[in-house]
This record gives sequence, C-alpha cells and structure tokens, in this order.
Amino acid sequence: MKKLIYILLLFSPFWASAQQDSTKVHLSLISHYQGDSVLLRWAPDRAGAWSLLLKTGYTLQRSEVSSDTSKMRWVNLHSNPILPEPLDKWKHFKTEYPLIAAQAIYGKTFAQTMMEKSDELSNRYSYTLLASDLDFTTARYAGLAFVDKKVDANKQYVYRLMAAQPLKKYLPVDTAYTAVSSIPTKPWDGPGILKTDELERKINIYWISNIHSAFYIERSEDGKNFKRLNQLPFVPMKNPQLEEQEFHTYSDTLVQNYKKYWYRIIGIDAFGILSPPGEVITAMSRDKTPPPPAKNLQTKVLKNGTVELTWEADSDPDLAGFSIGRSSENSLSGYELLTKNLLPKTTRRYIDTQPYKDKPNYYIVLASDTAKNASASMASLMVFADTTAPATPTGLKGSIDSLGILTLRWNPNTEKDLKGYIVYYSNDPKHIFTAASDSAVAENFFIDSLSLITLTEDIYFKVRAVDFNHNRSAESEVIKVSKPDKIPPAAPQFSHYTIEDKKVSLHLIPSSSTDVVEHQIFRRKEGETVWKTLGKLKGNIYVDTSAHSGSTYFYMAKALDDAQLLSPESAPLRIQTIRNLKGPSLTGTKIKREENKVILTWIPPKGEIKQIVWYKAVDKGGFETFAVSAATDKELVDTGVEKGKAYEYTSKVFYKDGRSSGFSPVVKTP
Repeated sequence: MKKLIYILLLFSPFWASAQQDSTKVHLSLISHYQGDSVLLRWAPDRAGAWSLLLKTGYTLQRSEVSSDTSKMRWVNLHSNPILPEPLDKWKHFKTEYPLIAAQAIYGKTFAQTMMEKSDELSNRYSYTLLASDLDFTTARYAGLAFVDKKVDANKQYVYRLMAAQPLKKYLPVDTAYTAVSSIPTKPWDGPGILKTDELERKINIYWISNIHSAFYIERSEDGKNFKRLNQLPFVPMKNPQLEEQEFHTYSDTLVQNYKKYWYRIIGIDAFGILSPPGEVITAMSRDKTPPPPAKNLQTKVLKNGTVELTWEADSDPDLAGFSIGRSSENSLSGYELLTKNLLPKTTRRYIDTQPYKDKPNYYIVLASDTAKNASASMASLMVFADTTAPATPTGLKGSIDSLGILTLRWNPNTEKDLKGYIVYYSNDPKHIFTAASDSAVAENFFIDSLSLITLTEDIYFKVRAVDFNHNRSAESEVIKVSKPDKIPPAAPQFSHYTIEDKKVSLHLIPSSSTDVVEHQIFRRKEGETVWKTLGKLKGNIYVDTSAHSGSTYFYMAKALDDAQLLSPESAPLRIQTIRNLKGPSLTGTKIKREENKVILTWIPPKGEIKQIVWYKAVDKGGFETFAVSAATDKELVDTGVEKGKAYEYTSKVFYKDGRSSGFSPVVKTP
C-alpha cells in the first residue's frame, strides 16, 4: 500500500520535482492569475512536515516587483497562520474531494505499530495532495491554497511562503517563491494526442502533458457530440522504481471493430482548472486475430523431381487464402514466399517446380484472412538424397596476434550444397583434435581468442568441409600456428668501463635470453630524469664519443627480443668523465728587434686568462723563465739583450679555471 500511495503522490508534474535536499523540508509554491485575483497553491515534500504544519500553519507574503530592489516591501496576506479549516466547516460538502481531505486530516487513527503509523501518515498526506490537486476549494480548506483578491492589473508580484514557526524536533523548512504578472494570458492548450494503437476491439491513446495533473478522455461517434469516458479524473500513475515513462496511456475497450471514433483530451491542472479540449484525432479498432493455421502439411518428391505439398485447413468465413514459404536454413527462419499472390482459400495442394537439390527444403503454409492477419503451419522438411562429400579444404593458413586473436583462412569450396566448415585444434599434432565451434562455420575463415599464458608455444589446426546432408570431407593438412612471445628477455648488465680522452668505453654482459636480437644503450646526465637513446650495441663494447669532459653521466642498457619485447633496465652505471685541463696557447706572436731591446706582441686567446709566462733562450741555449705578463697585456719589451747574440721566445697561458696551454710557437730575433 505504501508504494501505491507513493505513486499517487507523484502523479502531478508540479509536486514530482519537489524533494531536492535531504537536509531540509522543501516547500513548493505555484501561482495563477485569474482576471481579478491570484490563485496560489503549495505543498511540503515530506509527510512528517505536512503533519506538523497542520498545527503550526504557513505564512504567505507578497511584494510588488520594482526595478529598485531596495524599495520592495513584503506584506503579510493574512493576520494569522494559514491552517486547515475546522472540521465543522467541512460538513456542508457533498462531493468526494473535500470529504477525502477532511477524512485524511481529521479522521481517527487505527494504526498500532510504528510501521502502520508511518504507512497511515503517508496515505493521509498523499490523499490530501491528490484531492487538493483535483479541487481548488479542497486545497484552500486543507490549508494548501490561498486566493489573493487585492491585486491590480498590469502589475508584477512576487510571493513567498514559509513555515509560520520552526518545527519542533524536525528538519528546518525552506522558503518557497513564485512570481506572477496580473496580465490576462491565453489559457493553456488542451493535451494533444500523439498516437494511437488500433488493436482488436480496443484503442490505446498516448499523449504527453507536463502541466496537467489529471485528465478527462472524451469520445464521439460523429465528430461533434463528445461524451466523457471517465466520470472521475484519469490520474496517470508513475512508479519511481521504473524507468521514466514517455507517454500517458489510456485504453478504450470497444464492442466492435472497424467503427470510426473521434477522441480528444481535457487536462486538469494543480488549481483544478480544466483546459480547453485538445486536438481531435480519429481511430478505429481492427481485426487482429489470424485464421486457424493449416495443419497436417505433407511433402512428397514426384517423379519429375518436383515437390508436392498437401495440407488440411478448417473452414473460416474470414479466410482469404494461402501462401507457401520455403527456407534452406532451418524450420524457424530464412523463409521466402514461393507464391506472389494468395492461393484460393479452397486450395489444399501446391507443386514446387524448382526445389533445392543441394540443400534442405523447409516448407510452411501461411493462412491469411481478409485483414491480412496470417498464421503459419508447422514446417515440413524435404531433402534430396546425397552421399557425395565435399572436397578437402586447401590453403589453410593461420596467425595469432599480440592480443591472442587467432585468424585462420583457407581456400573456399565451390560445392552448391556446402553448409560450412568444421575447425579442429590440438596442442600436439599427435594428440586427438577437438572441434573449435559447436556448429559449422559458414565462411572460409575462423576468428577466435586464445590465452597466451600457457606452457605451449604452438597450437595445431585442421579443417573439414560439410554439406547440408552432413557429408564430411577428408581433413585438410595440419598447420602449426605459433603464439606470440609475451615474456620479455632478461636484462643485460655492465661489467666494467674505461675512460679516455673524449670517449667512454662500456663493456656489457649480454642478456641470457636466447631470442635477443639486439642491445640498446641509454644515457642521461646527472640531474636529468629522461633517458636518451645512444644507439645499438655491436658486440659487447659500446663506445660513447659524445660525452662532454668533466661531466657526470648515468648509463643503462636494455635487450630487445625477436617479438620486439624490451627487457627491464640494467643496473644504472654512474661515470664521471675526465676534465680537459688543456687550454689554447697564444697565437700570432710577433717579434721586433731594436738596438738595445726586443719587442713582443701577440693576440690573446679566448677564455679568462690568469697570466702569461714567457721563456727565453740565448744563442740556441736552453729556455729559461724571464717574464710574466698580465691577462690584459698585449706587448712585452725585453731590455736585457746584447749586440751580436741571437734570442728565441715562447710562452704558456695559465687560465683562471686551472687550465694551461702548451708552449706557443717559438719566435726568433732577426
């Protein structure tokens, strides 16, 4: 019962969207301008809150809309909280909706247990909302509606609704708002019928409406005078546990087929206001009952190779005739009509002049009535004798990809009565082969998925052809299909290394895996995270000639097998290259001798120079240090020379970073 009442509660599209926040009570408020007044309707989204608000009531306020929000003033529309009318004021009602609401609000309780009390409260709440939606006076007496008669034309108003006081020991109640213009508007159109189902003595009507709570369905026999099919409003039910319903549906049961009727729908909104009638459509129920099927269908091969069909059929005044269907697939599908037109209803025999000779013939007889309803007989099978087996399949080839997808192909057979092929497999060619599928494969290929995590690296296949008479060919040749390698090779390791000027030689212990096709060398500089590929290893030694002097590098190696699988990384090898301590020497040194001195000039090399040390030799003797020039000097004067003696000069450059040059080219005095 509780589920039923919950469904009743959700019949109105307005109240259906009420519950939004589980931490508070949500009030829904709507409004409707009616020429000289504004009608307002509301409801809480919880049965418990509704029960408490019956006692504490609601506060309803109004404000006229202004472009200056600071001038908006909220005015109470009543002096006391809005509550249900006392029970004695309900007694004059004679119609069902006020009586339903009065019983729900004031009726005695018969519940004993907590579960019964909960169900009863849900029922009272749901029936009150239902009755209020169908009758505005009932809503007003139930404390769920108000009529604001003090409105001016061509104004815009905002209304807000709140609990008159906080509910004790219950969730907080939010404030609901609605806006309305006191401008006459065109009433809502009536619900339009989207489609109808014309069934056997019944018509189903489908429509959509998101603004109406209930409906009256009307029918006419002449398109002018309409009568209501439902005296009480039709309330579409929605089950929240089912998928969203696309249409509202109403079924009209009729006494005869093929009589034309006109239908239209009137909607009832949450204020109890009836819409104008919707668009009119026509429909009629139709004969949907097929005639009795043909029975005792028999087939026989005649001497000329044709097939004779005979059957029995009960007499039926609605019977129009028979059709013949034939299939070569099975008794349930693949049928094609052999007769372009219906055979006369008195026919009980048919000759198939071109039956299949190389595959099965499944026959059915279709009995059709004047409304084109048809019923099928039981199928009858006719097969021509055939003991000739198909040819042995040839050209069998296969492969398995890295995902374990097996693909087999072979040359197609040419027999007309070929049904398909049977694929067999085994893990050992000497073992028994097993069929790979439950039925014959129709095409000349076979695709399947295999597990690659097995102890066997190869799998063996063969194929046989089979025809529709179950004759089987000899077996094809057996082929071996290798499974792809999924296990990467073992990692190589570095044994040692040597560092020379401008090169590093890496000595590698190769991977122990037998299917390795190459080793790859990677390098990264200290402080970096990305490995850069240096190249492929030839032999067991790799020479890196691109390393910079005075730098720290990490080297790593991987092995690649014939399945293009890479091994894990080797242990990284940290190497610091030799620093280059040799710098450039002086170039372009020039010498000039005068009477008692020698003048040397030069071009300083690039780099931060600390000093230049000069060496001198006399009359081809040994070189001795004789002077030191500053980094910025470009000229040196030697005054310690004598006439008649020959002098030679050379130099070395010393840099601030610790490097030093070799001796510069020797220059001699003239």
